[in-house]
Amino acid sequence: MVPELVIESLLLAPIIVALIQALRMLGVPTKYAPWLNAVFSVAFYVLMIFITAQPQYLQAATIGLNGLMVFLAAAGFYDRAEATLKRR
Repeated sequence: MVPELVIESLLLAPIIVALIQALRMLGVPTKYAPWLNAVFSVAFYVLMIFITAQPQYLQAATIGLNGLMVFLAAAGFYDRAEATLKRR
C-alpha cells in the first residue's frame, strides 16, 4: 500500500465523523450513522485513489476539501455557540 494513502486515510477520519455529526444535526436518524460512515469512507477512498492516478484533479479536490472543512468547522462552532447560549 502506498504510504501517502495511509496518511490521507487517517486525515480523512475526523472529516467523516464531522460530516456524519452535521447530518445528524440536520435530522438524519442516528441509526443510519454506521451506514453513512461506510459510504463516506468508501467514497473518499475511491476519490483518493482516483486523484493518485489522475494528479491533474488534485487542485480541484484540494479546493473542495478545504471548502468542506470550513463548512464543518463553522457548523461545529455554531453548534457549540448555540449550546453555550442556551445554558445561560
